[in-house]
Amino acid sequence: MTIKQLLTCRPRLHPRLRLRCSFIAVLAPFETRPNLKPIPPAWPLATHSHLRHFTNQPNITVDVRCPECGANPEPSSIDRSTSKSICHRCDSFLPLTVAGSHFSLFGLPKGYRIDRSALRLQYHRWQQLVHPDLIAGRQNTTLAQTDRSGLNRISQAELASQWSILVNQARATLEDDVKRAAYMLELDGRLSMPDESGNNSVDPNLLMTLMEAHEQLEEAETEVEVMEIRRANKEMIQETVLELEQLWNPDSQLDIDTLERARALAIKLRYLETIDNNCREWRPPIT
Repeated sequence: MTIKQLLTCRPRLHPRLRLRCSFIAVLAPFETRPNLKPIPPAWPLATHSHLRHFTNQPNITVDVRCPECGANPEPSSIDRSTSKSICHRCDSFLPLTVAGSHFSLFGLPKGYRIDRSALRLQYHRWQQLVHPDLIAGRQNTTLAQTDRSGLNRISQAELASQWSILVNQARATLEDDVKRAAYMLELDGRLSMPDESGNNSVDPNLLMTLMEAHEQLEEAETEVEVMEIRRANKEMIQETVLELEQLWNPDSQLDIDTLERARALAIKLRYLETIDNNCREWRPPIT
């Protein structure tokens, strides 16, 4: 059985093995796996390098002209969510290099606290523009778009599909508290969230908290006990999210020490979310 399986399963273990499995469950995300294949980039298709470069360096000069008519986008449209994807002259889809960050994609300020109502509203507006059912019949004009890998032939339908993929990925990232924190670290560029192949230390206090929660969940016999464990864990999640919101407000300029604190909170949040998931998946022991 792999460490990942130990993290998610709920066997009724002998008491001598419970503490060991608690350690394994807590440290699973830091396990080194030399044979693990890298995860493909989240950005769609051949535009990944353009998007990362453009997102992390918003003042860089890139070719954002319409591939159909060659028109430059209107300056005001670059900051207006859905309008940035459409050429103002010929109504064609523009390349994803004008997308900017996930926040600008939905017209949101770049802060950890998210206006979820505004996010849903902008997402539905995007869906009215780039939903696959709406773009299926769009003129399949072949366009020439050059990127670092060479010359690609991209149709309007393909461009629209790429926008649709990006919008869905951006929404999923911003709605998830852990993914949003990792994304904000990526945008900053100085620190990043440790991944499963990393070999990072865990704060001792956090380690003890997680071990205790896993132990309590392992020993739980009734749903009432699990609900109490989950309630206490939810309180820690809310406190952690609130602290991240206070650190990462739209006007904040984080120094490296504050950024380290934000990353530590994001790591803590990831483990607390794992405990919450384990509580939801808990089943009473078979007698």
